[in-house]
Amino acid sequence: MKAIIICKTLTQRVIRVMLISALFAFQVNSAFSQTQEPSLTSVNNPGTDAHEYNCVFPPEWNADFPVTTSPHLIFIEKGAALTINGIHTNTCDYVGCFYEDNNGNLKCGAADFLIQGEAIVFPVYGDDPDTPEKDGFSYGETIHFCLFSWPCAGGKTIDVESVTFDTINYPTTNKWYPLGFSSITSMTAFTDIDCQIAVSDPIKENINLTFKKGWNTFTYQGNEQDTENFLSLLAKRMIAIKEVKGVGIIWPEKGISTINNFIRGKGYMINVDEACEISF
Repeated sequence: MKAIIICKTLTQRVIRVMLISALFAFQVNSAFSQTQEPSLTSVNNPGTDAHEYNCVFPPEWNADFPVTTSPHLIFIEKGAALTINGIHTNTCDYVGCFYEDNNGNLKCGAADFLIQGEAIVFPVYGDDPDTPEKDGFSYGETIHFCLFSWPCAGGKTIDVESVTFDTINYPTTNKWYPLGFSSITSMTAFTDIDCQIAVSDPIKENINLTFKKGWNTFTYQGNEQDTENFLSLLAKRMIAIKEVKGVGIIWPEKGISTINNFIRGKGYMINVDEACEISF
């Protein structure tokens, strides 16, 4: 009965990842796969096209992970409280799992992007024994979690201070084990870097953004709308807007306007001549 309830709450994206991961583990352990060599592949966001949300993988993280046998699955529950400075993470922020390499340095071993209101699950693989370097997790190794937020100073890695797990229904927590399954209910992170994270309340109709004087970064969370409608909310207090990842820019003083629409989940930087708040 528990499994049925879980499946009903997961999106097609999550179910697809779980099936792919389970099938892969079975195939590698089967007699038919004994001659196959594990290969390097980018497993961030399996089963979902990140371009649908304009998500960009953190440039600070390595994106190639060894696909070995019997992965450990990380499940972030729908409605899990993932916060930076007390504010919920944004769509297209990333969560990463880091292991220690041969030199004791933390290295990204798995990652996936977040979508507000959705559960996610992704595989975390162990060290590949056929390579000389340590390129994955060892048995029982601690999983170090990090968040990456594009709205924080244009994209920064932030260490997770605390993580809570559903230990009643699932056996493992922050230790890597083959075929382990860890269910995360909350993550808390803090940073002193400049973050402008949009706060949205699904119960309310309006979404509010507060900008300080000067440059701010934010992730647009409203419905897609054209530039003219968005700029009308700023009442000429805007000096310039540019895409965090992209070449689009609006700079009225120079007569430049190459952003046609503001897209939900995409990051932007805005320069205003005074502190202001807009609601849409």
